[in-house]
Amino acid sequence: TEDSGRATYLFPDFPAVAFVKHRWQETLLFNSAMAGVSLLLMFSALVFWPVVAYCSRGNARHGSPPRAARLSAWLMSLLFVIFFLYLLWVTRDPSKIIFGVPVLLQRVLWLPIVAALFAVLSGVFTVGAWLGGYWGFLGRVHYSLVTFAGAALLWWTYHWNLLGFHY
Repeated sequence: TEDSGRATYLFPDFPAVAFVKHRWQETLLFNSAMAGVSLLLMFSALVFWPVVAYCSRGNARHGSPPRAARLSAWLMSLLFVIFFLYLLWVTRDPSKIIFGVPVLLQRVLWLPIVAALFAVLSGVFTVGAWLGGYWGFLGRVHYSLVTFAGAALLWWTYHWNLLGFHY
C-alpha cells in the first residue's frame, strides 16, 4: 500500500499471479481508445487527401505547401495503418506469437521506426502550415490532428515495446 493507505498491489492465494494498479494512461481502455481515434484520423487522411488533391488540381487558393508536407503525413498514416492491421491479424491467433516472434512481425517492426521519421517531418510541416497559412483553417487543423495522432501512436508503440526490436 501507499503512504495514504490506498492499495497498489494485490497478491491472491495463487502464488504465480500478482495484480498492479495502473495509472490512467496505462489502462487498456485509454490505450485502445487513443489508438482507435488516432487510426481513424490516419485513415481519414489516407482516404480524403487523395480525393481533395484530385479535386483541387491546379487550384492554389490557400498558398502552396510543399508537396512533401501532405506526402509525409500520408506515408506516416499508411505505415501505421498497415502496422496495426498486421497486429490485429497476428493477435487473433495467439499461437502465432506465444512461442516466439514470427519472421513477418520482425519485418513489420520496421514500420513504426520509418513512420517516426515521417512523423518528425510532419511536425515540421505542421509548424510551416500554420506559419505559412497553407490550406484553409480546417485543412491545417486536420493536418495537425493527423500529425498529433502519429505522435500518439509512436507513444503507443513505445509503451507496448513495439517501437524498435525488444525481443
